Amino acid sequence: MTTATFLRQIALTAVFLAVLCTCLQAFADENVTVARVIDGDTIKLSDGRNVRLLGINTPERREPYYHKARRFLESRTLNREVRLEYEQEREDGYGRLLAYVHLGRSMLNEALVREGLAHVLFIGENRKYERRLLAAQVDAKKRRKALWSVWTRAKVLKITSLHPYNPSRPSAYLRLVSLADSPLQLAGHVIANEAGDRFVLPRFTLAPGYSVIVSASDRATSSSQEVFHWPGIMNFNEEQDTAFLLDTAGNVIDQFSYSQGRTKSRKTKPRSS
Repeated sequence: MTTATFLRQIALTAVFLAVLCTCLQAFADENVTVARVIDGDTIKLSDGRNVRLLGINTPERREPYYHKARRFLESRTLNREVRLEYEQEREDGYGRLLAYVHLGRSMLNEALVREGLAHVLFIGENRKYERRLLAAQVDAKKRRKALWSVWTRAKVLKITSLHPYNPSRPSAYLRLVSLADSPLQLAGHVIANEAGDRFVLPRFTLAPGYSVIVSASDRATSSSQEVFHWPGIMNFNEEQDTAFLLDTAGNVIDQFSYSQGRTKSRKTKPRSS
């Protein structure tokens, strides 16, 4: 081996080690201080970054237990140092960090689920604590904790978000998550709006805690996210409307109302088609 070849190998090794160190640093745990609790699953750090708790979803404003979930997280994190544990995806599309938040030996993501103040929601490849979080949810159900005291056993699917069409955000979509304890067959469930537009979900088995997207655009599916195409979702009113979720017998098992982009509690019924 010539001296030049040897030096090139050393240089390449140094570059590889530098890249490896950068990758390891990106996924290393981080100790941070919480400056503000935005809601039950989102916190703001003292350096200004926002963190979305991985694997869970807490109630939106005006939904039952929104304030209790927020106070629960606030009582354990505000002005305290916590440890962030990252996974496959470090940030979401809004620029928020995605992490499991630890306080001592307690993982707060799991604690919120166990107290019935959050339900499990897996998005993307972040699945490290899948069994642990689902076990906490089963336990909360058995004890009828918080959300599970107001949700009936028939509530096996939930609408977690709805983004209607508007000129500034033309990609209208709705997300459904499975609240069931075992794989759930979606065929025959129906999504409707107040005007009576309806979409019958196709045959698809959804695992506990996982979600599907119903979108106006015909996007490709992936191993981590199934997308159903429904052009009719464009018909959800931009200002205010309600999405209804019906089971195979036609019973309303969930609804998601909004007014100018905000969740709103309104007692309405889907118009008959």
